[in-house]
Amino acid sequence: MPTSSRAVLLARRPQGLPVLADFAVSDVTVPDPGPGEILVENHYLSVDPGQRGLMNGGDSYVATYQLGEAVTGRAVGQVVASQDPRLPVGSHVFHRVGWRQHSIVPVAAARPIDVGRAPESSYLGVMGHPGLTSWLGVALVADVQPGDVVLVTSAAGAVGAAAGQLALARGASRVIGSVGSTEKAEYVTAKLGFTDAFDYKTTALADYVAGHVPEGLDVVFDNVGGVQLDQALAATNTHGRLALCGSISTYNGEPYQLANTGRILSQRLRAEGFLVFDHEDKWDRFHAEMAEHLTQGRVSVEETHYRGLDAVPEAFLSLFTGASTGKVLVDVRP
Repeated sequence: MPTSSRAVLLARRPQGLPVLADFAVSDVTVPDPGPGEILVENHYLSVDPGQRGLMNGGDSYVATYQLGEAVTGRAVGQVVASQDPRLPVGSHVFHRVGWRQHSIVPVAAARPIDVGRAPESSYLGVMGHPGLTSWLGVALVADVQPGDVVLVTSAAGAVGAAAGQLALARGASRVIGSVGSTEKAEYVTAKLGFTDAFDYKTTALADYVAGHVPEGLDVVFDNVGGVQLDQALAATNTHGRLALCGSISTYNGEPYQLANTGRILSQRLRAEGFLVFDHEDKWDRFHAEMAEHLTQGRVSVEETHYRGLDAVPEAFLSLFTGASTGKVLVDVRP
């Protein structure tokens, strides 16, 4: 068993948009697993927009990152040493002690994954928290119905890509993707099946809806917040539903004051924020439904892979520069 391994540390707290110098890669000690623990050789590491806020320190709904210490994140890998028969050596697991090559994980904090049902990497994407987020927003929060006109912001990302495909699978008449380039607009329509897409950097959401969606929006699945959410509020039909799962436009310290919140009352809208942490009891139901969607080709596995632990900071920064599509992962397999 390894006595040391490599990990990505938080070298300094980012100021605004993170840069590579905010991180460092260093050797860390790997102890033997104690009672109720496993040692996992990580295969894939996840980088997620929500990690940005944890780099600021202070209060959050989960523990924030400490300077000079290894960053934690979602990962999948294989058990190489175990002190608990529930997860023997050879088991494939998901856990949240990533951004390193090897992780000591309490068995209670690990979840076995079935790599025969779906690819191992997909348990960080469409079969993992991004997929669960998409499924919760589309199926439970917004309850997309046949004939609905649905807008998805950040539609080329891991959550948005799955959300749009799930909305189509539930019978939405139009699924419109807001993306950050003409290439991504082509990607979500030609590859993912969205009926419409536009580049919000060259065409404001309000202008696109006014010119191309005269029937207005029934559902908004929002990953972005800020000005796009504000303009979506103005375009949502009476009794529309807004599933709010992210606010990436404000994560790097760019504040925005919504101006159209009065429409929530006047148009009797239902706007609900949600976090996957509140829905840990739904994993089995979600996995069964998503696996069926994958088998039937209604939802696809969309991933961008970086290679090697040293690529973790670059992969993380790509989330904020629009350099990747689908779920962004780092392959750290030996």
